[in-house]
Amino acid sequence: MPYLPDFDAICARIPGLRSLLVDLDPTRPRLRSTLSPGQLAWYGAACGLWVAVFLLSRGQPTFIRYASGAAVIMAVVVGSYFRRRAGFRRGLQRVRNVMLDATLCPSCTHSLEGLPRHEDGCVICPECGAAWRNGPTHGSDITSRPPVA
Repeated sequence: MPYLPDFDAICARIPGLRSLLVDLDPTRPRLRSTLSPGQLAWYGAACGLWVAVFLLSRGQPTFIRYASGAAVIMAVVVGSYFRRRAGFRRGLQRVRNVMLDATLCPSCTHSLEGLPRHEDGCVICPECGAAWRNGPTHGSDITSRPPVA
């Protein structure tokens, strides 16, 4: 779980933030869930690739068959890692957007209410110095918007 100084108070003010952060927690054991269509397609493609390599290497020496099978397994493992990493990044993006919609800095949870936008459309957090861009770049101030559920 990411460290937030006043986690319960922030989550109470921003509906949906707690569930997003809990889903991103790498220490939380995952409950059984159904496979998504993307996961099914990934596993189907991996099995198809392994069968294709197996059939194409039938006449090859045993070493070549083992090496090609190991290469397919490594490709599946590396691909799974990058798919999981992309999902984690999408989750972080959702948390960022929810916090910016609540006019809080996603880095330090300092309020960005009423701070001026710079010419590039960014608002700079006075607490941590992070620059954030959310919503349309026109307009002079970040205005309070209702949180997204």
